Amino acid sequence: MSVTMPSKTNSDYPGAKDLNKDLKNGLSSGTFHALLLIDLDMFQLINQKHSRKTGDHILSLVAEFLNGTLLKWYRIGGEEFGLIVHKSNGSFNGESIRTRIPLFIHEKTGIQITVSGGGLYHPGEDFGNDPRMANIIFSTADQLLITAKKQGRDRILWLPDEPVRSIGILNAMIRFYREIARINFSSANKLNPLTGLPESSILTQHLNCVTRQSSRTNHAFALLFLNSDSLKDISRLKGQAAGDRFIIDIARILKDVIRGSDFISHLGADEFAIILEDVNREKALTLADRIKKAVSERTEGTVSIGLYCGVPENIKDAAAETLKKAKRAGKKRAVLSDN
Repeated sequence: MSVTMPSKTNSDYPGAKDLNKDLKNGLSSGTFHALLLIDLDMFQLINQKHSRKTGDHILSLVAEFLNGTLLKWYRIGGEEFGLIVHKSNGSFNGESIRTRIPLFIHEKTGIQITVSGGGLYHPGEDFGNDPRMANIIFSTADQLLITAKKQGRDRILWLPDEPVRSIGILNAMIRFYREIARINFSSANKLNPLTGLPESSILTQHLNCVTRQSSRTNHAFALLFLNSDSLKDISRLKGQAAGDRFIIDIARILKDVIRGSDFISHLGADEFAIILEDVNREKALTLADRIKKAVSERTEGTVSIGLYCGVPENIKDAAAETLKKAKRAGKKRAVLSDN
C-alpha cells in the first residue's frame, strides 16, 4: 500500500517537558482527572520488517488519531505517547483508545499493531493537588505500562483502589502511595522532571545506606555510572525534543532491564547511576552489557558504562573513573573497576 508521508515531523509534537508542565498546572488548578501512557508493542519489529520511514508514518498516524480525540496528548519517547484527561473532557474510555488506534493504523496502512498502556486517575482530593505529585503520577503510569508489556502486551493497566493479585500492579500501588506520603511530610524528595527518576541527592542518601549495610555484612554491591555517547549529536541533528526522547528511552530501558529491587538515579543531562545489591562482578558486568546492547538496539544512540563492584570505601570515585576509562577506550562499552 502506498502512503503519503505527512509534512509535520514527530519532533514538532509536544514532548515530555510539555506533559510535565501541563500535568503540574492541572494538579495546581484542580482540573486534572487522569493520565494515560500508551506504547506501540514490538515497534522495533515494524521498523525492521518494513522500514524506519514506515515506522515514522505509523507514529504520525497515531498523532492524527489522537488529534481527533480532543484530549491533550504528547509524544514522550520512542513509540510512547501520553494523554492528560481533564475533568472538563467528560467520560473517558482508555480501552477505546487501545482498540481504535490499531484499527485506524490497519485501515491506513494494512499493518497490524497492538497497543499497551498504563494509567491512573487522580487519587482524590484527600491527597491534595500538590504539583510535586506530577512526577509520581508519571512514574507510576510508566511502571504500569512496563507491567502491561511484561504481562503479555495488548492491554491497559490502571492503578486500582482495591486489593490486587498482580505483583507488578501491587508494587506500583505501594510505590505510588509511599511517594505521596513523602510529599506530604517532606520537600526533600527530588525527582528529575524529564524521567521521573530520583536525582543525585536521593542517590547519595541511598548509596550511604547501602554502603553502611555492605560494610556491616561484607556483602558486595555494584555501582554503575552510565553516560550517553550520542545526546549532543542527536540534539544537534534532530532538535532538543529528539534529545529528550532519547534520554527518556534510556530511562525506560533501565527500568525494563534491571531488577525491581535495584535503584536507578538520573543525575542530570545524559548521566545515570544504578545501584545493584547482592551481585558479584560477573553479574554486574553482564547486566551492564545487556543495558548497552538494549540502548544500541532500541534507540538511535549508544552509552558507555563504568562499574565498581565490591565492599567499598570510595565507590563513587572508582565508578566515575571507570566511566572515564570507557570513554577514552572508544565509547559504547562497559568497563569494570580493578578494585
